[in-house]
Amino acid sequence: MIGNKTKVIAIEGPDRVGKATQSLMLVAHLRLCGYKVALIEVPVFSNVVTYKLIYWMLKNGLAETLPTTFQLVHFLNKYFFQELELKRMTEFDYVVFDRWRLSSLVYGSLTGAVEKCVQYTYDKLVQPDMTIVLHGASYKREEEEDVYERNVQLQRQVTATYVRWTEDNPHGTPVAADGSQMSVHKSIIDALQCANLL
Repeated sequence: MIGNKTKVIAIEGPDRVGKATQSLMLVAHLRLCGYKVALIEVPVFSNVVTYKLIYWMLKNGLAETLPTTFQLVHFLNKYFFQELELKRMTEFDYVVFDRWRLSSLVYGSLTGAVEKCVQYTYDKLVQPDMTIVLHGASYKREEEEDVYERNVQLQRQVTATYVRWTEDNPHGTPVAADGSQMSVHKSIIDALQCANLL
């Protein structure tokens, strides 16, 4: 999809489990090893309209009351990036996503989005070479939590669904995020080496 040499790694998991930190640490490690790496945070800011709409819906609760619409907006944000930018990133050795396609499947199915829509959006996005699923206790942030982050029951279900997905998918591996940042980082590197992606 992107090119023969480019490997796609996605860091997934529930809210506030350390995805952004571990994505940055992975990118830094790969660059130290001499690789050319792109880090993509999802939702992708380059599609400003859908980016702002996603956060607006999360803040005012519409993500919860209109789950199918919310997942479609999320999909459009990712799909436009995929078709307009990702396909051209052939010069990179690695593209690391802080969230990608699996989040649509997990959150969409658990929040009541139409199943056919959720599966369609999942199928239309590039499958990573490896999806690392972080799981463990969520950390607290100072900024106000969005409608999904405040929903403790949803976050528990999200964690369980993510981990179950890894049990049935050879392109996914669970990594416990309860240890130190360095120990979690080492587990991610070990998983990628075990999958011959490093």
